[in-house]
Amino acid sequence: MIDFLSMLNVDYKADNNFIDRFIKEIVVERETIKEWSSSSYNKIVDIKRAYTESICLLVRAVIKEEKVLDVRLFMPVALKGAFIKSENVDVSYSSENISAFAFTESEGGGIPVNFLLSNAEDYEDAIIHKSKVRGVYLSAFSNEGMIVLPIEDDVFFDESGEENAKTVSNHFMESAGMRDISMSEEEYYEEMSFIRDLLKTEDVLSVLEVYLFPVENIDAMYSLLGIIEDVKKETIRDSDGFIYCLRLRTMGLKLDLLINEKDLLGEPKVGMRFKGNVWLQGRIDFV
Repeated sequence: MIDFLSMLNVDYKADNNFIDRFIKEIVVERETIKEWSSSSYNKIVDIKRAYTESICLLVRAVIKEEKVLDVRLFMPVALKGAFIKSENVDVSYSSENISAFAFTESEGGGIPVNFLLSNAEDYEDAIIHKSKVRGVYLSAFSNEGMIVLPIEDDVFFDESGEENAKTVSNHFMESAGMRDISMSEEEYYEEMSFIRDLLKTEDVLSVLEVYLFPVENIDAMYSLLGIIEDVKKETIRDSDGFIYCLRLRTMGLKLDLLINEKDLLGEPKVGMRFKGNVWLQGRIDFV
């Protein structure tokens, strides 16, 4: 998800040597460097530099012979997040076994979510030491979003609007985008297409107070509508800009939404709502 680098005002497209320079600067400054291993690679190195209180840039590389670094990942990673209590987290690696995605649901009744595992190195250590999972710190990145008004308690629907509201609410609350095994593949995609089209309309903002719905078939990408419970600003390193850190409540979950102020339409305030596409990340917390 290299496109999310822009939220840190990093113009990586204009600087072809950015990754090499980034690695050299971190080594010189002796910032966070950690070596670990996975089931497919004996030596992996994570090189990190903090850019705000809640975000760092991560370079993940495989260490080859003669200490040559084969860079596989370069992306922003969340350092914090809203805590979800869950002892069951399923983790799977990408085809190259260098990035990991996880799946969990809150013990408090929130919907199941799929997220990029931002501390895969800790997960590998936990397997070795047979550590137990306590929960997940959940966060989300967005590079385009908007602030919308709270839903009105006395909103009136016509017959078609009310039916749409019931249909979408049922899908979100009962299946949350998970496929019903009784549905054919064609029926499933038709239904998902209907809901995605509905989410693009303004009417849905007065029909649903919150939602969290997968975007196409991209891992950890969701369409999100959530209620703002807290607003913070964080200065971006080597920049005059800042990001918003918004604590959101949606679909029985809480998460920290991180977005550059230039990418957000409107001024966030407690009680308002955030709407946009997001990339979910999570850090597993071990006992």
